[in-house]
Amino acid sequence: MPPRNRKERRAAQASTAGNAAFDPASIPLSRPSVVNNSSPNAKARTLYEIAAEREAELKGIRPKEDLKPPSGTEFVTISPSGEISRVDDPSELSTKNQSNTSAPPGDEADVNAPIPPLPDTIFISMPLSVLHFTLSFLAAHQYAQEIPLQTLLRESAFVSFPTLTFLIHLAHGHIISFDIFNSRGKEEQRRNGKNGDPTRQDSTNDDTTAMEKIFKALFPPSAKSIIFVPVACFLGGRLIAITNEASYYAVMKKAPSLGTLWVWLVLELSLIPALLAVLVPIGWAVLFKGYGII
Repeated sequence: MPPRNRKERRAAQASTAGNAAFDPASIPLSRPSVVNNSSPNAKARTLYEIAAEREAELKGIRPKEDLKPPSGTEFVTISPSGEISRVDDPSELSTKNQSNTSAPPGDEADVNAPIPPLPDTIFISMPLSVLHFTLSFLAAHQYAQEIPLQTLLRESAFVSFPTLTFLIHLAHGHIISFDIFNSRGKEEQRRNGKNGDPTRQDSTNDDTTAMEKIFKALFPPSAKSIIFVPVACFLGGRLIAITNEASYYAVMKKAPSLGTLWVWLVLELSLIPALLAVLVPIGWAVLFKGYGII
């Protein structure tokens, strides 16, 4: 009886396929037509060689039969557009890399460029003028019944700002350079080193004590430090004395100016001289005058 539906037909096909005998020998066997790479003389081509052959074939430089793999190491450079170019002399590649790394970019040169004199002065005198106005306002708020705001603004804008601008411009060497004093000492040291005997140089080096080296490291000798430290100590002591002993009117008139100048002198100094300019007036006020810190 023949199968009536798809299910019966599939069952009949499965039964007939299972009964049929499969002979593996019916499949023909043969070795693949591939070159035997197991020999020691065989050398596999690299991707670079295959790409070079393909590029030469496309450009038509030379036929495929004449292509030979390069002997030894080859140096190539890649341009930003992706073009590959060969370098015959490796020293040229090293010199190019050194020139590229040694040449500073334009942005770094712009960053390291010094600030012009006028902006260098204004950037400091403007905040200090604001500090002078703040101290004047606080002093007037403490002692005066009415705060003369217009007078304080006029004094800070037309008196304090021009004075601070001139002093800062002078201190930064834009009017008179302070490097002249430092260069004289360096020139004398160079002359002594050139004209003196080696034995004398050794004796002078031995004479320099450790205390002198420490003092020069902590307090570098410069014209600015020699001038600013005593002035800052004097102004700090004067400010402390006025605020504790003078009348309220004297405090209103003198304390803002003295405080602004003291802050500016401390900011202009290096770390150790600035600490001296702050601690010396405080020590004088506490130890000799008997003022309390709190």
